[in-house]
Amino acid sequence: MKTLRFTPFLFLTIAFITSCNSEETNATPDFSSLSTADSLAVVDSLFEEMYTQIYAQKMYQADFNPGCGFMPIEERCFLQIEMTENGEQLVNLEINEDITEATIAFYITNREQNDPTNNSPMYSRVSRTEIANAINVVVEDAKATEEIENISRDIVVFKWMIVKEWKKKLIVLETLQLEELPEIHIQAHIRIMYPENYNPREEILNPIFTSILSLRNEASLQHFNESYLSIFYRNSFTKSLEDKTKLNALEALYPLKIFDLTYSLLNNLWSEEYPPPPPPPRVLEPEDVP
Repeated sequence: MKTLRFTPFLFLTIAFITSCNSEETNATPDFSSLSTADSLAVVDSLFEEMYTQIYAQKMYQADFNPGCGFMPIEERCFLQIEMTENGEQLVNLEINEDITEATIAFYITNREQNDPTNNSPMYSRVSRTEIANAINVVVEDAKATEEIENISRDIVVFKWMIVKEWKKKLIVLETLQLEELPEIHIQAHIRIMYPENYNPREEILNPIFTSILSLRNEASLQHFNESYLSIFYRNSFTKSLEDKTKLNALEALYPLKIFDLTYSLLNNLWSEEYPPPPPPPRVLEPEDVP
């Protein structure tokens, strides 16, 4: 996988973010001298987040939910950003909309209270007690699954993965010292499209990353009284569990999920058709029956 780098944007982003609310919050000011080389790691980490979602681009028209099959993606759950052949920038088909403002609005419009009349992703909210109860249930389920004779190892692993995800939620709550965890809809994502020979970094990806960093930074100042970049920079040297846990919590609040549809088309990662269903169970032959 190629790693994309864009130095000028990075330095501007850091200058922008570290200037926000520094007087009111007494945030750690040590990012004023952050070098371009150091700051590259911050955006590289966002690219890592972006490309960990690349498998999901195969599900462009649908989202798979185990036990429920494929579910159509709601229109409110995606923000589509497109650069046309004639150079027009479209945000949800609107010409010349500001990408940074649109991205921030996409994340925060329903964050405090869901409004079904707008066209932004809904949020769910789960309490500490509900998470603790869920952990007890899924742990018992995983243990019971292990006891089933000749059970597939993949199913057992899947059950324990569910346990891990619920425990992650509890860690996020405890790290942020919240009683309820706001989670954006699981389908929520940003789609980008552009001409085949167009480089999307400057005009499409940079504003998106600026928005994500800004949102995470605001949350970091609120919950930890220091900037997101300060924690990231310190963690790059110390590799401390505390800082990594804080970064994971901030990422959980504002997850980055970008589907590069042009890249996917050029690399045959998705089609407009649903993926084929799994093969039917093998029919028993007479010799298989005792």
